[in-house]
Amino acid sequence: MRNFQIQRDYFARAQGFMSGFLMRSPPGIDEGLALNPPTFPLLRQVEFLRAFCATNPEKDYSNAVAQLPGASQGKEILIGF
Repeated sequence: MRNFQIQRDYFARAQGFMSGFLMRSPPGIDEGLALNPPTFPLLRQVEFLRAFCATNPEKDYSNAVAQLPGASQGKEILIGF
């Protein structure tokens, strides 16, 4: 059984992390990158994170979060740590 409250909390932190990352990006980098694009709604993002973690057990949740911007655009874009 999944603990949805913990998943919600982790996802909220991931959204906060990505928001902060986008705010500090220099001009011309990641412009127009949306945290909740219509083509990749929040529920699909959560499912992406679940699938990434299930298929990559050797990696951390933060690795999945770093993949989200690219997944939302159908390409590989990694956010840096």
